[in-house]
Amino acid sequence: MIPRIRRTLAALLALAGLSASVPALAQEPVVIRGTVADSTGTPVQSATVRITRHPQNDGATTQTGPAGTFTLTFPPGGTEYYVLVSGPGWKPFRTRIAPDPANPAWSRLSLRLLEADPVVLAPVTVRAVRAPPGRDVAMGPGVGAAEAPVEGMAASLAPAEAGELAAMAATVPGVLRTGEGFSVLGLDPSQNRATLNGMEFAGSSLPSALAARTRVATSAYDPARGGFSGAEVAV
Repeated sequence: MIPRIRRTLAALLALAGLSASVPALAQEPVVIRGTVADSTGTPVQSATVRITRHPQNDGATTQTGPAGTFTLTFPPGGTEYYVLVSGPGWKPFRTRIAPDPANPAWSRLSLRLLEADPVVLAPVTVRAVRAPPGRDVAMGPGVGAAEAPVEGMAASLAPAEAGELAAMAATVPGVLRTGEGFSVLGLDPSQNRATLNGMEFAGSSLPSALAARTRVATSAYDPARGGFSGAEVAV
């Protein structure tokens, strides 16, 4: 009688141990690992890997490392896993995997990405509207240059010199009046420039009663203000 009881107890303990080990195995997390490479086998870094578990419909996201590898861990219970890999300049890659007890490597993936097709944009036409020339260009004199406004044609000029462009230019330091006009640092007067409302002006004087604003600037190292190496008188 006693041996039979012992055998029964041993059988019950064995069954209890088996039933306890099954949930323990079922509770192991699912680890999905893989590598992402391009069509030549070169690892793709910073690709986004999104895996969604079904039927729970939850997911996890990560990015590949320098070697193109990734690892995602899920709680147990999933029957299918949907994988989406994407990244700038790559076509999205999708695949589906399912647990396979007969294949221990079912959760180890080797994925390949293809380069995305270039996007060709429609031709773009840009049109600019040219602003009318200003009468008083608000520009600084630039390096090595001097600039001064002449308020009114009279300004500090003698009445007989009112309207004379050379007399106006001579009010700026470094400008000397000559018999042929004015000179900047010894340059020939032909190196000077005069503009009227932004247009080239070939005259040497204006009516003394003309109400205008005049600005005199010596040469600056600025290509936006080219056309002269002496001085510019802008009226």
